[in-house]
Amino acid sequence: KKWAILRRSAEVWAYFSSFYLKDRSITRKYQSGKWSEAKFKEERSKLGAEITQNLLRLGPTFIKVGQLFSTRIDIVPKEYIDQLKLLQDNVPPFSGDLAVQIIERELGKPIDELFDTF
Repeated sequence: KKWAILRRSAEVWAYFSSFYLKDRSITRKYQSGKWSEAKFKEERSKLGAEITQNLLRLGPTFIKVGQLFSTRIDIVPKEYIDQLKLLQDNVPPFSGDLAVQIIERELGKPIDELFDTF
């Protein structure tokens, strides 16, 4: 269990640190004059699509975080929001059976002992 937690933490940190470094690189190239505004926006849009796919891979909690950020035009660049908005309607379904399995595994009891209804 300890290794699974460590592995998951490393996976999450890898995704977000990679995003941060790519965003910084894109911004530096634009600010230094190497890229036009159009190229800057195009690259940010590509990175937004990448982070959206990564959030889908990371699972339901991270999808919710992406959905939250897709509404925050005050703190998130437009190119990212345009991609994160896809998480509002175009999310693959999450199996109820899988949810039950995860809950039972994590809490160590059958679902009917944990909840009156599910």
